[in-house]
Amino acid sequence: MNTFIRKSALIGLLLGLLAGVVLFSWSLVSDWARVSEQVRAQNIQTLQILLPTFIDLDANHQTEHLNATLTRLLENSSFQKVVLQRGAAAYYVAEQPQQNLARPVLDLLTPKFITLSVSEASPTKDQTPMRLSATLNAHQAFDGFVNRHWQFARIGLLRTLIIILIVILIFEFVAIRPLRALGQRVKGGDSELSLLPEGNPADAIEIKQLSRAFNERVERIFRLQFENQSLVAALRASPDCCLIVDLESGNLLFCNAAAEALFGRTNADLRARPIWELWRQDRHNFESDARMAQQMLGQFLKFILETERPDGSSVPIEVHMTTFNLDEQQRGLVFARDISERGALLRRVADNQKADAIRTLAGGLAHDLNNRIQIAAGHLDLIDPESLSQTDKTSLLKARQAILESAKPIDQLLRYSEQKDIATAPLSLTPCLMRHSAALAQAAAPCQLNLDLQNETLTAETNETRLIASLVQLLNNASDATPSGQGLISLTLKDCTLSNPIAGVQETIPAGRYASLVITDQGLGIAQADLAKIFDPFFSTKALEQGGGMGLSVVVGFIQATNTYLTVQSAPGQGSTFTLLLPAVDADSRTQ
Repeated sequence: MNTFIRKSALIGLLLGLLAGVVLFSWSLVSDWARVSEQVRAQNIQTLQILLPTFIDLDANHQTEHLNATLTRLLENSSFQKVVLQRGAAAYYVAEQPQQNLARPVLDLLTPKFITLSVSEASPTKDQTPMRLSATLNAHQAFDGFVNRHWQFARIGLLRTLIIILIVILIFEFVAIRPLRALGQRVKGGDSELSLLPEGNPADAIEIKQLSRAFNERVERIFRLQFENQSLVAALRASPDCCLIVDLESGNLLFCNAAAEALFGRTNADLRARPIWELWRQDRHNFESDARMAQQMLGQFLKFILETERPDGSSVPIEVHMTTFNLDEQQRGLVFARDISERGALLRRVADNQKADAIRTLAGGLAHDLNNRIQIAAGHLDLIDPESLSQTDKTSLLKARQAILESAKPIDQLLRYSEQKDIATAPLSLTPCLMRHSAALAQAAAPCQLNLDLQNETLTAETNETRLIASLVQLLNNASDATPSGQGLISLTLKDCTLSNPIAGVQETIPAGRYASLVITDQGLGIAQADLAKIFDPFFSTKALEQGGGMGLSVVVGFIQATNTYLTVQSAPGQGSTFTLLLPAVDADSRTQ
């Protein structure tokens, strides 16, 4: 047997011995708790069965019979010593001579001697209970258990050694001997490997260079594979839609999860149709875009189009497209993203810029008109009504009334043009509305105002003056929208909790608790086309001489400055409902 087999056999033997010890220890420890408890219970049960017999023998004064019974108990059990006693006095004692036998495994698991005892269950009235105590020899009691598990361990050890020997032999015949034969052939000159140069430095250097080049090639291949895997993982995780397209057929070769979300289709559905169907284009337009992308020499062609999802909704998308050559075939790389939110943001920015421009213009006009009206009002005040005829007095009164009415739209212009922060504080709404009920009723005139205060303790963070001014303006609009002037306008205060965000006039209303002020009229209603315009400055559906359309834009200024929200529901012929949502606060912090 050669050196390898000898060393392998020695290592296998050591491993087998170690496996046997581990197997024996694991088997012994895993069953020890159950077996030890079982042995204890069996011996205690034996003592419980014998105790009544010993008590009867003692009561009948059969001392010899009792001693003989105790001796037989020691001979036929694992007990080392048995004591029958009443109270502290030992009546009968039987004991075997101790045997000092070495049991190292059992010494690790249990003490050598274990004391067990049982007592008389129902002694007579005037006697102390009889007790039977026994000292259990653990080495003798558990010797069979240990021997049985050691037999199992020996069998397992033998099996392990056989398996290791078989593996060593297989390895010897399959690997070691063929390699040894190959080495002998090379050494003897019968192999092609023997043609390798020996003693020629130039050839050796060339072989080293070839080997180094081969290793570098292998490393480059592995590095490219890693980079490709990383690139694919990055494209799959991209938040933007990513597509790789076959430019000839238009079929998708790759699409990520963002593409599925953008087009509202599964991966299989996207791959089953050409890309121009997803873009709602014809093939000619797509091929034209692809040719333009090819001419841009690696740069991205950027354009915007609108796609349609299976649910019928349209989504504007911004597309960046380029081309590349793979396996002598032209491919298209496309990145796309949903720009509907960007469009809404741009429209909001444009609206803000328009509002700023109108606000600047309104401020200048208001100050200029206010100065001129003040001059006219001052000159009218210089006229003495007593020196005028009745006709002239009437004309003077109409002129002064016209001056006062002109001040109202000018005041609205000034309010709209101001960009000052509005101070807010906790306000108890029910007392506030009761204090201003007369002004609110006058604003709703000639219609009747129904004030419904459903929550008397509701408190909101707002500005009282600007809140009442906004309510007055909304009630004025509701009254103007009622042609007969005899309708009913209701103003309802109630607690409102939104579990989910909802759409508002200016922005999305977040979930939370609000104080809701609802104004409902029975007027003509608002056309759907006008709902988006009613809050624009100077927009009005009334005749030019009936108003300048500044009222609701002033309300929008209030809600923007006080963290308040507004919703509108209306339809032609069904009246309108305006809802102010004020941020509710705890009643303990209110100020009235």
